[in-house]
Amino acid sequence: MKAANVPNPPPTGGRLVLVLAGAFCSFAPLGVLMQMVRVPPGTWSAGVVGVIVSGLIAIGWASVFIFRRFWLLVPLILAQASLPPVIFWSMSRLGVTSIGSGMPDQQRLLFHAVAAVIFIVAGYFLIIRYTELQEREATRSRTELELASQIHRTLVPAIDFSSPRLRVVGRSMPSSQMGGDLIDLVIDGQRADVFLADVSGHGVKAGVVMAMVKAAIRMRLRSGHDLSGLLTDLDAVLQQTIDPGMFATFACMRFEPAASPGELKTAFALAGHLPILHFSAVDGRVRDMPNEALPLGVGESELFHEQNMTSSAGDTFLLLTDGLTEIADASGKQLGLGAIRELFRAAGREPPEVIVDRLLTAARSHGAQNDDQTIVVVRVL
Repeated sequence: MKAANVPNPPPTGGRLVLVLAGAFCSFAPLGVLMQMVRVPPGTWSAGVVGVIVSGLIAIGWASVFIFRRFWLLVPLILAQASLPPVIFWSMSRLGVTSIGSGMPDQQRLLFHAVAAVIFIVAGYFLIIRYTELQEREATRSRTELELASQIHRTLVPAIDFSSPRLRVVGRSMPSSQMGGDLIDLVIDGQRADVFLADVSGHGVKAGVVMAMVKAAIRMRLRSGHDLSGLLTDLDAVLQQTIDPGMFATFACMRFEPAASPGELKTAFALAGHLPILHFSAVDGRVRDMPNEALPLGVGESELFHEQNMTSSAGDTFLLLTDGLTEIADASGKQLGLGAIRELFRAAGREPPEVIVDRLLTAARSHGAQNDDQTIVVVRVL
């Protein structure tokens, strides 16, 4: 499920002070340079006024781009053109800029030159310090993201399983270093359980919930739950642990030997998830195995129902997340479940790994990935 893209936040606290002070000091020398080119050179007090005016204008420009208030560019340009003459005229009328008028011209030039050098050095130091802090933060963020990526690969490895009666292929591709989609396969004797979950949002927060769901599944299966009981317990766990507004959709299937050779008892249950698609080897048609319950963790007293059927050799099941169906092209048109269903029908007799590749290729061809994409194909042999 999609999460909103949030732009990088502007610096705050000490870092904001650093970057604004760096902008002030970097452009403050313009004020004294203007006094140096006058004949005779301006007084040291006029230089101070020039430093303040130039530095404040620089802070204004820096603030516009830091806080992305680009509508302020027009009044800022007008202020830059009109306010300095007014300020210097006002300071002159008040006698401020005449302070130090008795200082010889050479001393005035020396004062302005030293002041310019001091501000240039200070601005350089402040900007370098800010850059170092940003790079240190970026390095730490890259390290954390790589760790998150490694954790995701550990928690959600690709599935490639074969047995005399079953073939399961699954892949999960997060839209960032850590996603909120989960695929899992649990083999217990002759029973095989396939799980797919989609936690709202993506990123580290969704990934943490996803890891919790995986752990809860593994623990609950040790108690021998049926699928409806498993969903009921997962729902209770999520309601007690996740933040308000978060939830998870869930799809699961269970395959066990049937009394008749060549068939498998097949159970499935869903919670707010896309329907499981069933390709029938008998007639080549694709049928929906629909959802009848709300997602997990929404805070309602939901009843989850397990449905049962018998599957035969060649029957194929497709579980996927909405990161595939909701992918949009340049015009905003989504790929949609209908297109996925038709692609699945056309490739239904192909090996599961081929089906997975074709569906993922179709999604990539349709548009850019902006959500976690997860798919599992189960073939009865």
